[in-house]
Amino acid sequence: MAAKNDGSKRNPRATLVAMGDVLATHSLSPLITAANSSPPSLLALMRTADLTFANLEIPICATGYPADKLVTLRGQMSLAAELNQMGIKAVSLANNHMMDFGYEGLFETVRTLDEQRIAYVGAGNTRQQAFAPVGFDCRGVRVNLMAISCCLPLGAAAAANRPGLAGVHVTTRYEIDTVTLQEQPGTNPVVRTSADMNDMNALQQAIADAKNTSDVLVVAVHWGVAFQPKLAEYQRPLAHAIVDAGANLVIGHHPHVIHEVEVFNGVVILYSLGNFVFDYDLEPGVAAYLSEIGTDARNPAGAPGLIIEAELTKSSVASVKLLPVRIDRHGWPELIEGGEATRTLEKVVGLSQSHTEIRLDRNAAIVLA
Repeated sequence: MAAKNDGSKRNPRATLVAMGDVLATHSLSPLITAANSSPPSLLALMRTADLTFANLEIPICATGYPADKLVTLRGQMSLAAELNQMGIKAVSLANNHMMDFGYEGLFETVRTLDEQRIAYVGAGNTRQQAFAPVGFDCRGVRVNLMAISCCLPLGAAAAANRPGLAGVHVTTRYEIDTVTLQEQPGTNPVVRTSADMNDMNALQQAIADAKNTSDVLVVAVHWGVAFQPKLAEYQRPLAHAIVDAGANLVIGHHPHVIHEVEVFNGVVILYSLGNFVFDYDLEPGVAAYLSEIGTDARNPAGAPGLIIEAELTKSSVASVKLLPVRIDRHGWPELIEGGEATRTLEKVVGLSQSHTEIRLDRNAAIVLA
């Protein structure tokens, strides 16, 4: 259940519920109907929160042409209304699929979200608009949301005179040990990554500006390598820079699996929440290629993910609770309990750094900042 709010003017408190990737190429209406007829749980949590936020990993459009990239996806036009029915009040558009059908797909996505009064961050007609926060007054707590993507298909990042995403570019270098290759041919190179410093500086300024107009600033980041368990080298330094600039909570997406949790300077960083809704079709040839290069894009039923329930005050994020979910065979999330919940949460603890304290509490876990 959502945390009880103190609505007094002297000590206002609000709840934020945030989840991972929402990726669906089929209608979610049958799944929402089924969830509505079940005992109140997941949808009740989402609908009663003061602010519910997710990463929309797919454009909602019927126009545009597929981009020149390996996987292009789009959701049905009913998806925005279905997000509304689920209680989602805001979404991030800053991800590697939002430009799958070009500017037309992006613009149509924005229009459909506007019609449903769902706020969005991480995209815009210019770079300045893409980096701009969206603000909410949640029971007297001013919350600003921002979103950026480090996963940027060619041309996806917004510029001064070009629409697109709030992008932070990353440089990739491959370090080859020729001595080891002589002894063991086929050894993988070491992959070195670092965020572009100009983009980092611009991001930090945008975060500082957004912090000036908020009590709590939440920054969502699309980063990392899909279906891989480890962080990329650039992620931790970027996360720390985001915190140093003024963020009160950092929420990561993209890998489609759970990653570690870190507390840095008192701020909780969730590197990847995994999936929330994951229901899509791939062309057989694309699926076969991904499997050949070691990427299991099927994310089979039972894959775990996390929802967070955060209590916000005028001065801080007072608490962050982790709620484990599993993805069922339809791609729909289910809250889990008992031993399955404990195993998922223990996995999070095992992934996280030893100095990050996470206390298991029945079917949830509390991150101690």
